Amino acid sequence: MIISVWPLNFYFVVGHSAYGLVIVMASFQWYVYYRTGHKGSLQFLYAVIWSALGALIFINQWAISKWFNHIDIGHVLMAMSSWNIYKGAVLNLQQPNYVADEENTLA
Repeated sequence: MIISVWPLNFYFVVGHSAYGLVIVMASFQWYVYYRTGHKGSLQFLYAVIWSALGALIFINQWAISKWFNHIDIGHVLMAMSSWNIYKGAVLNLQQPNYVADEENTLA
């Protein structure tokens, strides 16, 4: 946190978020979805896609207009990502021990 506050460079935050979302969360949720077919894990993967798209737009500073710039687009995509995380969590809570078939168990 000190590295991102001291030089006031937001790219440290983007880098750590990319590592946390793409490397850790996406790989784990892909593994769970591959093994079980659980729809909640698929929602988490959609959230990673929305976040990665938002980061791409933010870093490249793509804008529709000066009133709806890269910051706004990035935040809209992060909101969509948050919504998918919420939907994935709800699905995981509704079926916590979901297994598509006996061959694809995690155990």
